[in-house]
Amino acid sequence: MSEGSGYTSQVVQAALQILEEVARQGETGVRDLARSVGMTHSKAHRLLVTLQEAGYMNQSEDTGRYRLSLKLFELGSQALRRMGLLEETRPVLAELAATTGETVMLSVREGTSVVFVDRIASSHPVQLVHGIGERAPLHGTASGKIFLAWMDPAERLQLLGPGPYPALATHTATTLAELTADLAVVRQIGYAVNDQERFDGIRSVAAPVFNHQSQPVAAVIAGGPTLRVSEADVPRLAAQVRAAGLNASRRLGYRSPI
Repeated sequence: MSEGSGYTSQVVQAALQILEEVARQGETGVRDLARSVGMTHSKAHRLLVTLQEAGYMNQSEDTGRYRLSLKLFELGSQALRRMGLLEETRPVLAELAATTGETVMLSVREGTSVVFVDRIASSHPVQLVHGIGERAPLHGTASGKIFLAWMDPAERLQLLGPGPYPALATHTATTLAELTADLAVVRQIGYAVNDQERFDGIRSVAAPVFNHQSQPVAAVIAGGPTLRVSEADVPRLAAQVRAAGLNASRRLGYRSPI
């Protein structure tokens, strides 16, 4: 091991030690933390600031004391969500693609974005073109609206802010009032429609995929160009996507209420 890599390893170990000690204490000041982990005040403060800048630590404006942010929880939750998700949902996506003839996708939420993690392309020459790993804003996608609709309103406001939100296409909801009204409908009917809200000329439908705790961990999407997927086609497509979402949810251990 080179001298540089050894130093890097020591810094990483020290940062992990800081994280674990703050987790144990719940909230702490720099002086107490430095004493607990056996570091100098300056080193402990430097690591805390670095962790705060990376989003792993919050500092109270009133007391100046530090506590863990929710980022570690989010990372752990994301890892748990991914376990078995692609394997269990792939057969459902394949069936939905065969039934609808349109491109189908699976997305998960990360922060203020959805990330497309699986895709089965339509055989049509004109189709949805979302690459695996591509990100898109929550407020401008059908699957993003699924995650927002099943989110606590206070959490949603904290995540997105009061607006206005970027206009991505002709029909993007750009105000909080408009988005809130749309999400209330999504929650009521059980699916979301993206009618030219991210790209003009594209219409898609998304439905939630729930885990065994009845939490939406993914969304199933199907759609295509508006010339082929008309407004009149939405109810039929929505029924197919909802059925696929429920099927995928059951494969993940979800039990729908009677």
